[in-house]
Amino acid sequence: MGNEHAGRHERNAPLASAAVALGVLLIAAAQLWQAAGQKTRYARIEPPGPIGSLVSVQLTNGLVFYGTLADIGKNTVQFDRVYEVDVFTQPASRTGQPPVQTSRLVRRHAGDWHGPGAMAIPIPQILFMEAVPSDSQAAKLIRADEDSADQ
Repeated sequence: MGNEHAGRHERNAPLASAAVALGVLLIAAAQLWQAAGQKTRYARIEPPGPIGSLVSVQLTNGLVFYGTLADIGKNTVQFDRVYEVDVFTQPASRTGQPPVQTSRLVRRHAGDWHGPGAMAIPIPQILFMEAVPSDSQAAKLIRADEDSADQ
């Protein structure tokens, strides 16, 4: 009876070893999966230009901002001197012309009661960013506004 009991343990030993090995592998796989998820929680974002350059950013909700790129952190992109695109509809004229949709650049801190000087946007909210060339209409409008604010 003693040999029979020992024989059963010897036959079950490979099965027990395989179960332990499988358990260890599952734990290791779960830890790797969790670590990979933490690293890619926020995708790395590459700036379209150097820190200090004028960029536009479109958010996933459709809002568009222009500003000076101040910093790219682990979870946010920070902008200074932020402008937003204000889209509004002019009502129909009395001459029967249909309503006209217009947009304009508005300096954020000038219109907000709390006067924000900078903006940090969470990376998951950013659809894309683009460099704004210095000779573009947006850059010219922003320069003109900043020049008039300095006077």
